[in-house]
Amino acid sequence: MKKYILVLILVIFSLLKAEEFRAVWCPVWDIDSREKIDELIDDVYNSNMNTIIAEVRYRSDAMYVPNRISYEFKNNEPRCYVLNNQNFDPLEYIIEKSNPKGIKVIAWVTTFVATPKKLDSVDKKHLYYEHPDWITYDNNFHKMPINVLEGAFVDPGIPEVQDYIASVILDIVQNYNIDGIQLDYIRYPDRKYGYNPIARNLYKSQVEFETSNSWSKWKQDQVSRFMKRIYMEIKSFRPKLLVTAAVMANPEDAKNSYSQDWISWLKNGYLDYAFSMSYNFSNKEFKRTINNLNDYALNKKIVLGIRAWKDNGVYPTSKIIRKIQIAENYDFSGESLFFHGSLSKYEKYNDLRNIVFYDPVDVPSPTLTLKGNLYGRVKNFHNKLMQNVEVTLLDVMKTTTTDANGFYFFPNIDYGIYSVKASYLNKTIFSENINLKPLTTSLKYDFRMDSKAKSSVKLSADVNDGKVKLSWKVDSWSPISIYKRGLNSSKEGKLFELTDIIADSTSMWIDKVANLKKEYQYKLILSNGASSNVITVRPN
Repeated sequence: MKKYILVLILVIFSLLKAEEFRAVWCPVWDIDSREKIDELIDDVYNSNMNTIIAEVRYRSDAMYVPNRISYEFKNNEPRCYVLNNQNFDPLEYIIEKSNPKGIKVIAWVTTFVATPKKLDSVDKKHLYYEHPDWITYDNNFHKMPINVLEGAFVDPGIPEVQDYIASVILDIVQNYNIDGIQLDYIRYPDRKYGYNPIARNLYKSQVEFETSNSWSKWKQDQVSRFMKRIYMEIKSFRPKLLVTAAVMANPEDAKNSYSQDWISWLKNGYLDYAFSMSYNFSNKEFKRTINNLNDYALNKKIVLGIRAWKDNGVYPTSKIIRKIQIAENYDFSGESLFFHGSLSKYEKYNDLRNIVFYDPVDVPSPTLTLKGNLYGRVKNFHNKLMQNVEVTLLDVMKTTTTDANGFYFFPNIDYGIYSVKASYLNKTIFSENINLKPLTTSLKYDFRMDSKAKSSVKLSADVNDGKVKLSWKVDSWSPISIYKRGLNSSKEGKLFELTDIIADSTSMWIDKVANLKKEYQYKLILSNGASSNVITVRPN
């Protein structure tokens, strides 16, 4: 009887754990040849793991072929120096070999860290040589050297840096049939960095009062806006692709020391999964880390990163297994082990299968969202990106401003038809009706603020009870002249004629003499010179 009860408990537990990440991080030196990749895939498959996180961008270089098929997103990064065979495409080979075995492939890209600690093997067309002005500075205004921390970082506060890295990431997403992307080092090196002169000048132009708090908040905004941007851009053409990030395990420390506010990314819906780097040696510290994460009630969006290496000597398999067992008492979305080379070298995969990963499971399906995202860019007549343009979602009266890359964002809005206006100084333009359809994760709509803008007044019309009713929205009121003309059957009409003048601040007008058997056009002209769109009222 006890035997059957035990079997029943195991079956129930298996059903409860039917979906979870069982992932392994694979640095560039683990995937630089066909033989290593074949071994990797066999190890993952035979141990009932289900996800390979393959490092395809190490230090501003490529373990893939940039612009392999499409050139839509410019990517001039050199091939990674660890590749002995420069004609070999590790990412394509991993995908080709993993798909038949049902193993998911997440492309792991380093985001803002740009260089290794030595430049001996780096290509002369490397980012470090092409754009030395992009490297971040410390709080003593010294350029970050290459031989500290993980290498020199480019500064997230430079708009061109964000455009450059976004283009690289989108090129990978567009040209490879990956299941997900993972952004690593999507942060500042630590709190003392971020003082690149370009970034500092931008900060000074955007804040009213320079304080330590405004500086910290500004840095957090740079990283968060990049995360928001890359999420929406990816989802606009690959809506089912998993967008993930490797993050510092303590959310408060991540936010305050590294400007990495990843909890808000999860809460606001522009990160699918956070892989927390919970690399504690001791079980006690590991438990404290995940208890802290548990308090945020975002467990289904968090994958626990677990240490599987020791810098000097062997890290016991028992310590890895015990941490996985501890994690099973919580409702996180699985585990990811760092890293493959250590697991493989010391033959730890068999123990993982026999003790904790005894049955295969599927990777969690993306959570179905009931809301979508609207985003876009604003440019001027000369095709230059514009910052500080005020963009308003008229139907719900939400307002935001464009960043230094010209982007505006409206995350997590209900599906439906929207009207948006963009305003800059004394100029306003309106969108056409924008239809954010169900299951559309992200929709892009760009504005162009130029001298040919149609209007700064939004006019609409209704026909009720045999009367034409006009209504409008203006930024700042001034006396309004209403013009009207009739149309003939060929859609040609007379000249517009002045019909009425509105001298008060009303926002509607009724044409009581319109013949509904005819077709009319209306427009408004304000005394300040602004004019509306032309609206056509058709007969019933």
